[in-house]
Amino acid sequence: MRGHWFFLALLSVLLMPRPILAMDCFDYCEQAGGVGDCSTRCSPGGDLDVTHPWHRSSAPAPYGAIAYGVKTGAEGISWGKPSLASAQSAAFSTCARYGNNCKIVADFSNNCAALAVAKGAVHYTTAIAHSLSQAEYNALNSCKLNWGVCEIDLSTCSPK
Repeated sequence: MRGHWFFLALLSVLLMPRPILAMDCFDYCEQAGGVGDCSTRCSPGGDLDVTHPWHRSSAPAPYGAIAYGVKTGAEGISWGKPSLASAQSAAFSTCARYGNNCKIVADFSNNCAALAVAKGAVHYTTAIAHSLSQAEYNALNSCKLNWGVCEIDLSTCSPK
């Protein structure tokens, strides 16, 4: 009888729902149908970043990265990571969900970064700056100068 209770207790722990903290903001946003731009909504200060459980009350770490796959247009972004390696890994993992030719195209610390993509998604430019608007401006203008029609695809800031 004693073993029976132990088995039931173990089974209840194993079947217990996993906490939502295992899900990151992009997972949540995509699961919810991706209403709105998940990159903007999950960036520091975005509505999902502030209102959901993965939001940290302590100061987040300063590293971030952007991954991009030219052949597929796949992309991934990270911010607020404790190390450069974890930032690159997170961005690459997100990108790899959507394509198999991803590479890290930018990494940053205590800054903002942006990815501008040219029409056709074959060419891209990244920029890093102290403000989000400046990173986006620099990436977009450089892309347009080199390849014509471009748009900002991803941008974020790592907390400073």
